[in-house]
Amino acid sequence: MHAAVQTETLIEALKTGHPSEAQLVTAFAYLQLKKRHFRSGYNREAICRALKKVPLNEDQKAALCTIVLEQIEYAGREFGAFAKLVPLICSPHFEQRVRAYAHKGRPYVQERIARIIDSYFRQ
Repeated sequence: MHAAVQTETLIEALKTGHPSEAQLVTAFAYLQLKKRHFRSGYNREAICRALKKVPLNEDQKAALCTIVLEQIEYAGREFGAFAKLVPLICSPHFEQRVRAYAHKGRPYVQERIARIIDSYFRQ
């Protein structure tokens, strides 16, 4: 129960748009977890939604870029929430990394990459 309360507190802090540096580090660490547990996918979705309200510096955007790229392969049902973070972290470097990943991995990974390219990098 204690961890659930802490997760809810973290999400509420992110929703304000002005979390502390420690709260951002905690949110990023939570998003990087590959081990799943009860409600982890829902919590990750909520964190992704809340992060859209948080102004990020370039280092934080770069860290989030790495997390989103990792989650292309590992995320479950919450992948859509990760994909919606792309406008926040979109940069030529991120686009280059996504396109380099386009022909690697399993078919579902390729579908996710195509979804990101079609949604955010279509020219």
